[in-house]
Amino acid sequence: MKSNDELFGVKQKLRVAAECAFLQQRHRQAYHSFLKTGLPDEVEKAIKTCLLADVSEGVVYHIIDAAWKMALQRHEARKEVFVAASLTRARSTLPYVKFAIKFVRGQGYRVLSEHNGADHPLKTFLEQVGNPETYNHNLFRDTDNTWIKKCGLFIADLTDPSHGVGGEWENCRLKPELGSFLTPMLGISLADTKVSAYVDGIREEEKSFIWFRSYRDEDDLAGILSEFLEKFG
Repeated sequence: MKSNDELFGVKQKLRVAAECAFLQQRHRQAYHSFLKTGLPDEVEKAIKTCLLADVSEGVVYHIIDAAWKMALQRHEARKEVFVAASLTRARSTLPYVKFAIKFVRGQGYRVLSEHNGADHPLKTFLEQVGNPETYNHNLFRDTDNTWIKKCGLFIADLTDPSHGVGGEWENCRLKPELGSFLTPMLGISLADTKVSAYVDGIREEEKSFIWFRSYRDEDDLAGILSEFLEKFG
């Protein structure tokens, strides 16, 4: 008999595997076609693991159906992008963050977090939220978290260590466990930069939709962004 934590783990692996498989499917008909022709091997393997752990067939079906519904929500949000970057450290990669935001916008996407690539991020943020009469750090954090929940793609420059970026990264990574849809994530960093193990320590089943890439110049970065957007956008 598996513990509650172990049962949660095997069910979560099925949810992630199924949602990844459905990520680029757009119609309910495609879902039923998937079920008729057979699910990908990683989903079938996760189903078998659940059944061996005494998860009922009804629960398994419910997980797969919920994964499809979440994938549809993600598809609706696929053009909404959150770009994360350090704001309080050296901002050594600000020119590249600006380039990434401009590139993503140029491909027809909406960048929710424009302030992270601005010369004056607080001023830009306040303009984005309508210049409220009062401001505190809760507004900044809560708005970012709302945008992260809403976004269908997440891109973070991980070159400069940042508590804020680490928190935003983990909020996005945990969206499926918090009742939201799985969101493809891209962590970029200048070549030869050491990324925190807290960030790049991901589970095996997450590797298909959480990418880490290093770049040396804008040409590198453009290629990385193009690959990510083509795959998940």
